[in-house]
Amino acid sequence: CGRIEGGKGANIVPDYCRFTVGIRYWTNAQYEEAEAFLRELCEHPSVTQTRCRISQNGFYPAMEPVEKTDQLLKIYQQCCLNLGLPAPKGTCQGGCSDSAFVARAGIPVLCSLGVAGEGPHTLREWAEISSLAVQCKKMIATILALPEDF
Repeated sequence: CGRIEGGKGANIVPDYCRFTVGIRYWTNAQYEEAEAFLRELCEHPSVTQTRCRISQNGFYPAMEPVEKTDQLLKIYQQCCLNLGLPAPKGTCQGGCSDSAFVARAGIPVLCSLGVAGEGPHTLREWAEISSLAVQCKKMIATILALPEDF
């Protein structure tokens, strides 16, 4: 639970209690399993004379690899090397990604290819402006290197 709230004071029986839960998962099947587990808990509360309501505040699918994802990564890596830059290794990232919606549609996609910086999604986030041109060169080279049937 990322957040628990309810009641008006320490010595007063609260009229409600709200839990905000963040779920992390590597596959969409794991998400569905976790969601089913939470719904089951809600449908059968263990405290008598209580009821439960569940609502979803948002959803990001897991970014599962699709056909040609590996091929796209290899093209990107080779383009980086051709530009005299290090070839990044492919990794799985946990968490939310807009790219996951593209992958869910069956389109090969790479994630985390933004500019260099620190503190993503925080008040202290910053980007290194000089890295923007380098990232653009990598993207353009990759797009131009894609086969016609990709």
